[in-house]
Amino acid sequence: VREAAGKPRQGTVSLNAFHRGNSIYIEVSDDGKGLDLDGIRRKALDKGLITEADLEKMTPHQIYQLIWEPGLSTAKKVTQVSGRGMGMDIVKSKIEDLNGVVDLDSQPGKGTTMTIKLPLTLAILPSLMVEIDDDVLAMPLESVVEIVSINKHDLSTVHGQQTARVRGRVISVVLLDEVFEWNRTSTNADREHSDETTLVIVGEEGREIGLIVDEVLGEQDIVIKSMADNYRNVVGIAGASILGDGRVSLILDLAALIEMSSTKNAATVAS
Repeated sequence: VREAAGKPRQGTVSLNAFHRGNSIYIEVSDDGKGLDLDGIRRKALDKGLITEADLEKMTPHQIYQLIWEPGLSTAKKVTQVSGRGMGMDIVKSKIEDLNGVVDLDSQPGKGTTMTIKLPLTLAILPSLMVEIDDDVLAMPLESVVEIVSINKHDLSTVHGQQTARVRGRVISVVLLDEVFEWNRTSTNADREHSDETTLVIVGEEGREIGLIVDEVLGEQDIVIKSMADNYRNVVGIAGASILGDGRVSLILDLAALIEMSSTKNAATVAS
């Protein structure tokens, strides 16, 4: 059947997990035939889960979500593992017990993707720990591209945006103390007078920025803690963690910082 559809004989199931904002995303995808849209429609009507009138107003994506309903199954026969319409309902319930949400999308003849979104507070996050002024910050390690030491003469300002030249690449630089409006209080003479500065290059979805830090402390697995209400909407902060010495380390939302930099660059160029 797969070969007749122009696909390899062997199917593929992909598992992808990533962190974005205050959430952890888990994607499970296959390259099968996709969900049976008409079959879901028929079963939903047969089970009385929805009316014909409501069904006509629904998009295919909305119809696919009906498979989470208890008792709905498109299996043609009942086995020990399928056909009772219980499995998907249990999956959804367990995810919701974790304060998560789940979504399903499918393309006929191409495959199906299930996306699970869980709060970041459930995760242990491998991080790069850095110090800026006297503050210890955590950067999700999966988004760290490289750490470089550059000469301050390689920093310049283009259209009001600070940039750094790294091996022929021009990278936008984000100054975190300016983003978060921190007042630098420490005066480390060695750092102030040194011609070298440390740049952590981070990337998301093909876009990169550089973050200037005072010191790279190393890698560490941190347990993510929820933020107080008045900090949850601070752009660029995804959460916090309590370190072994009792200090609180803020976890940077690198995707938000990259988006902020891209938006600033676009606005600067447009003006």
